[in-house]
Amino acid sequence: MQARGWRKTGRKGSLGVRSTNNGLAPNHNTGGLAFWFIRAERYERAEGMPFKSVRERCQKL
Repeated sequence: MQARGWRKTGRKGSLGVRSTNNGLAPNHNTGGLAFWFIRAERYERAEGMPFKSVRERCQKL
């Protein structure tokens, strides 16, 4: 990824949907890649992201 102009953010993020803790359902991830993996490295473009983040868009509104 670094060779393609991306760098690590130093944060790891969720890959999918966690199960609810209701006692009846199994206590593991329920969907997407999160079924097999818990967290993944996050990347950002070295020259800046091409789009605004959700936080930036909400602050503007």
